[in-house]
Amino acid sequence: MRSRSTLHLALPLGAALTAACAAAAPDGDPEIDDDEVAQTSAAIVSDLDGFHESAPAELELRTGRATKIPVSWFAQYSLTLSNAHDVMFRAVCSAADSEVGRCDTGLLVSWGVSSSLFNDNDTSPGAHGAGPGGSFVDPPAQAATTQYTVRAFSLMRATSRTRVQYSTNGGATWASLSGTVEVGGTVVRVGALQVGDYLEVESHSNGAGHADTNLVLFSTTPAPERPVLATNDQSATDRDPRLNIAGAGWQNGYNYVLLGKAARSTGTNMGVETRVDLVHGPLSVVTSVSRTSCNGPCGAQIAAGRYLVYVFATIDLPVGAYNSAANQHLSGKMPELGGKDGCPSNERDHYGDATWYRGVPNDIAMTMQLERRDGATWKTIVNRKIPRGAFGAAPDHGWNKFALPLEVTTPGEYRVVTIEHVPGIELFGNWRYERNPEATELKVVSYNALYGGTSFNHAKYKNLANLLGTRGSIFRSELRVEERLDQAPFQWEADVLGLQEVAKENDDNDPDNKYTDVVLAELLARGSLDWTFAQGRGETFSYDGAGAGPGMSPLFVNSHFYPDATSSKVYFSSASKAAAGCQDNGGLDYFTECHLSEQGMGDGEIYNYASAAKLAAWRGDEAARPISVFNVHMESSEGPADFAPRVGELKSLMNIVDKLLIADHRAFNRAPETDGAKSSPKHYQNRFMIVGDWNVRAHECGEHYWMLRMLRERYGYAVDVSMAKVDFTGSLKQSMHVGDSGYGADEVPVGYQHMWTDDPRSPPAWTAWSTEHEHGFFSDFPWWAVDWRGKTPTANNAGERLSMIVLVGRGWAYDDPVLDYTVMSDSNDFSPMNLHGRGVEMWQPTALGFPICPDEGAVSNHPTRSYAPNHSLGCDYSASGGTNPGAPALHSDHKPMGARLRIWSR
Repeated sequence: MRSRSTLHLALPLGAALTAACAAAAPDGDPEIDDDEVAQTSAAIVSDLDGFHESAPAELELRTGRATKIPVSWFAQYSLTLSNAHDVMFRAVCSAADSEVGRCDTGLLVSWGVSSSLFNDNDTSPGAHGAGPGGSFVDPPAQAATTQYTVRAFSLMRATSRTRVQYSTNGGATWASLSGTVEVGGTVVRVGALQVGDYLEVESHSNGAGHADTNLVLFSTTPAPERPVLATNDQSATDRDPRLNIAGAGWQNGYNYVLLGKAARSTGTNMGVETRVDLVHGPLSVVTSVSRTSCNGPCGAQIAAGRYLVYVFATIDLPVGAYNSAANQHLSGKMPELGGKDGCPSNERDHYGDATWYRGVPNDIAMTMQLERRDGATWKTIVNRKIPRGAFGAAPDHGWNKFALPLEVTTPGEYRVVTIEHVPGIELFGNWRYERNPEATELKVVSYNALYGGTSFNHAKYKNLANLLGTRGSIFRSELRVEERLDQAPFQWEADVLGLQEVAKENDDNDPDNKYTDVVLAELLARGSLDWTFAQGRGETFSYDGAGAGPGMSPLFVNSHFYPDATSSKVYFSSASKAAAGCQDNGGLDYFTECHLSEQGMGDGEIYNYASAAKLAAWRGDEAARPISVFNVHMESSEGPADFAPRVGELKSLMNIVDKLLIADHRAFNRAPETDGAKSSPKHYQNRFMIVGDWNVRAHECGEHYWMLRMLRERYGYAVDVSMAKVDFTGSLKQSMHVGDSGYGADEVPVGYQHMWTDDPRSPPAWTAWSTEHEHGFFSDFPWWAVDWRGKTPTANNAGERLSMIVLVGRGWAYDDPVLDYTVMSDSNDFSPMNLHGRGVEMWQPTALGFPICPDEGAVSNHPTRSYAPNHSLGCDYSASGGTNPGAPALHSDHKPMGARLRIWSR
């Protein structure tokens, strides 16, 4: 008998579908004000690399819903062979195609009612005539006429160029089932399935048109022959497929589904690739286990399946809070910023010291451990360090839920333990485990693009769209999806993209859409989702300044997150905008420009604004979870005189939010009209995000601490996403304003590293970061989390974290929402933000407005370590120019930052 190869499943996708964390309320039982208990998909990650996945990476459905899966067409053939016979099948890849990432196939062959074989990489490609990425299946010899179903698909996000063949004479000759064809499809590992479970595709259109898909379930257990279950339409009106699990033979961890478009076409990108959700039900099966009714944390016997296990906790002092002189930590005690007159204090601006208290800094608040009983002892499976910055709920406004993923292939006894608590932690009296929790994931990105005009603006904004909003390219005339190795792993594929300082056509204060439209056109040209945008100006000058006029602040939203699946629902209504005092530029539905008044705390020389949009975390036919998004561009920072205007602007933004809550509460929560608290700032379902260039002095003055405190006091919950995650070492340096390790008697943080000033005291408590010539990978100053790059051509110059992504509203408290946070790595330094050592070349602006050609930097121009832009910014004569790997792709004094988020229950 010829040998059969075993499974090796590898899928390089832009957003790994894994499983993670969650949140809840100490005013009674955590579910007391929750009208349903539903949960998520996305995993605890041990690093900050969730935005750029390495290839290959397996795609998994770890919980109840996988969001926005890209699905293309796979090939399916039928072959009937008469009488006794012995047949082999293969999917052939050329060596050249495999080498450049154009072919990596899977082959699934089934026959009879319960027999199938799967192969990924042929174990003997030379003997079988297939290329390195080809596949080979050798069924047992059959004694009678047999009908075979042969499915060939791609084990990459990209389509694979292949030929499907069979041989009935031991491989001496091969006949074709197809000519050269582009095959796609998506394989997802679904794990253990119990009797009564179901697997279902959900699309916005119930499978109509381009969203019509096929669903195939197969297993790769050690026994080589297993059944294949396949389905298409549920009904004439619902063409999304669904499979119900009736047999007990699927209770193992070797189960996979193959998804594919029912048909493909060259008319649109969606004709080549569609986006769907995959659901594993029954959803959100919750079991509560007492923490206190046994000797030690109580355990529970858990059956095979995939779960999130979680605890509810609160803390008396969230970041930025204070209750005594010992933990006020006045910003004015921070060292002066050479020539900038230091951080704010009452003696400088007379607004009261309490305005500038940084309060308690971020630290590790507790460690959560998932344990399994092994005989008489408990063994830790995984643990998670939880920062204080992840406790977004105010102490009197709810619990925070924190979760760990659990896959059970063999039933056993498990428990959750929390250790290493800081003072002030309170835990609810039980822990819970939830099978198939349902949630939606989304990626949000913020980037100041620099509004200064250049000769390459069109190319710059197209590259921006490619890097931040798409992954790969669709060539619909060829029915092909491409993912280049020098592009796809770098691309973020955001769902919500907030840009600031987008250039305009004219040098004035008037708004226009010129380069906003360039970004939109590129998003539509490369990807398989529809997009729209809402925007207003980010700032205007009250004087006639020289140079380009201030830029626009668009919010791009893709169609998977349109409220009611309608692009027009992304925009606030005219009535809502008027009620909040926001402008619509003469009645434009997409235009939302809300003036951020300085409230008399500034000179008014620059007018700053927020733009706003609505989106919804989709839940199939259930009620979506509404989320509002605000894109801010606050007063630029030149010292204490500008801290106060930002306080006024934040107060103004909160007033705008409150008015929009009254005018359109369904943009923030889904409370019924009969709910008397539906427009309350502290409604338990409220969710909104604030992204943008806040111009905060986060690292230098800890300004984000008191901004978070202001938001938390008004809305009951606020989290700066950078403060909710540890890095892969368990460190919090990416979220600290200076790398805090406690405070001295003078209230200056121990270990403080100013950017360019040594500590003048004796003995000194810090050395300036800029004097550390060989600054380390784990430098106390988080140079790698800085988004302001400094207005110099030097990519690793000292900078600030001026931009923020902040989650506000008590609805987030049940989501444990922050799955990943990152700042894009440039090509000059290896960054802990990208453990694979990849980088994107980013030009700085110069005095002449046109940058010099870049050097290679530490990442170099290697095709898998340096991004190759689709559009040239110049230096075409250079090896590091044009569209080569390592050529400049972006041009700004900022770097993009992003967060991967989860919306879970409320």
